[in-house]
Amino acid sequence: MATLQISRIQHRRGLHEDLPILHEGELGYATDRKRLYIGNAKDTFTGDGTTTAFTLTSKIARPQQILVYVNDSRKVPDIDYSVSGTTLTFLGSAPALNANIEVGYNTELEIHNTELVVDELALGANQTDQPTGFFFNKHIFNTAIIEYSIRDASGNYVVGQLRMITDYTTVQVFDSFTQTASLGITFSGAINGDNIVLRYSNSSSATAKFYYNVKLWNTI
Repeated sequence: MATLQISRIQHRRGLHEDLPILHEGELGYATDRKRLYIGNAKDTFTGDGTTTAFTLTSKIARPQQILVYVNDSRKVPDIDYSVSGTTLTFLGSAPALNANIEVGYNTELEIHNTELVVDELALGANQTDQPTGFFFNKHIFNTAIIEYSIRDASGNYVVGQLRMITDYTTVQVFDSFTQTASLGITFSGAINGDNIVLRYSNSSSATAKFYYNVKLWNTI
């Protein structure tokens, strides 16, 4: 008689900030945020001790999403490295001779019937035309649909949708929203080098939190 064996299959899991670059097709689960990711192909380089700039494939050059590891040590954006277009530049010293450099990103899989965890940004009081901290690479995307909500320090709320599109010369931002009271916050867009930047003005003396999730694509 055949023997029936039941095996448990568990995927890589841990805190969101601790998930590494997953292997292509590998699943990873962020236990703190209840978010599921799958790995993609990644770029690999070998350090020569002097080179600080490396060319990424266009599908990996996503400044807000990529993960960079050198000899299995995770690097910090804007401190250890920066990305402009498809160029990854290490800040400070170059990776050591024969250092193993891995660059990639994990794609989030949508989980239905559960809480949607969004990103959060701070909007300072009495600010004019300042970057929110959200941006995307114009060489990869030219359209963004941003679902958002805002809560200021006085407990007032806004819920809305931002639609951004660029022809690579100008950026247009369309804002549709409903608010419980006037927060005095408006949005605009700008081109900064290779990036499309979402900017804001806050005429109020109250700080605010900006919660959002976004869809990006290229309108060809």
